[in-house]
Order: sequence, then C-alpha cells, then structure tokens
Amino acid sequence: MSITATAFDLISEPKGNAALEQYHVNYRDTYITATHNPSTVSTSYINASEPSPLEAELFSYLNLENNWDGYGAVPPEHSIVSSAQKVLALINKSDAVFKEHLKLMLSGDNEISLYWDFPDLYIELSVDEVGFFSYLINDKLNKYTLGEDDCHIKYGIPSDVYLYLDKYLKASIAA
Repeated sequence: MSITATAFDLISEPKGNAALEQYHVNYRDTYITATHNPSTVSTSYINASEPSPLEAELFSYLNLENNWDGYGAVPPEHSIVSSAQKVLALINKSDAVFKEHLKLMLSGDNEISLYWDFPDLYIELSVDEVGFFSYLINDKLNKYTLGEDDCHIKYGIPSDVYLYLDKYLKASIAA
C-alpha cells in the first residue's frame, strides 16, 4: 500500500537541514512517527498507535482557527505542539500516577501548558518556544514558589518537579 504525503495531517514540521527528517503524522486517526531520508527518498514508519487522551487533546489544538476563543487567540504553531508532545513524552516515561493527574491548557498566545493542580500544590510546564519550556512549582501549603525559564527539552524534566509530585502524592495516599 502506498500512502502519499497529502494523506497526512502534519503534526510537526521536519527539520530541513537534517540528514533524516522526522514527522509526526495523523493518518486515518492513527498517529505515526515517520522518518524520511531525502538522499535515498525512503520513508519508514514507526510507533503507529492510537494517541492517549492527552495526546489527542494536544493534537486537536492543530485544528483550531484564528480567534478560537472569541478574544483574538491564535492557534498554536505546529512546532509548539511538537515541543509540547516531547515534554508529554518525557512525563509518560515517569511514574504512572504522575500522568494520571496531568492536564493540558492552551493560551491564546501560542503557549501550551501541562499542569497538575492539587489543593496544596500547583505545577506547570509551559511550552512557548520551540525546544524549550518553563516550569513553576507553587507549594501552597508551605507558601513556597520556585521555577525556571528556558529549560531545554533535551535535558528532561527538572528533578524538582518529580520530587514535589512524589512528596505530595505520597502524603495524599498516607492521609
């Protein structure tokens, strides 16, 4: 079976200068990672699977039109959705209980946030620049806030995020 490029909804834009270009595509509601080698004009497809509910919500942002919120919001760029997908993939490699409480939020200015909101703890990872995210941890119980801007995705999620989640969730279970 041959699938032409027009059959895909592009999820992330390829890196044109790379020897291998990587695409995340949606074909008939199945999300596929495709790697294309322009020098040999060959394409391989991996990870064909149904998206998780969070991935489906994230990918749905690509279907938004200008003024999607009625206040002049612009839809997120493909590259921001792709970066948010990479942050989500990092979280998906962590403890399942962390994923269970994770939510998504979209702002009208091309920013996607992944967050946890508990009575005594709020943590947000905001993707607003390709390949980077910022994080905020608000420990409401101890009235302590910390965070950092411009964290490169390649270095992963900061350990403080997991430490606070682990501490809070263990305390919740024990209570």
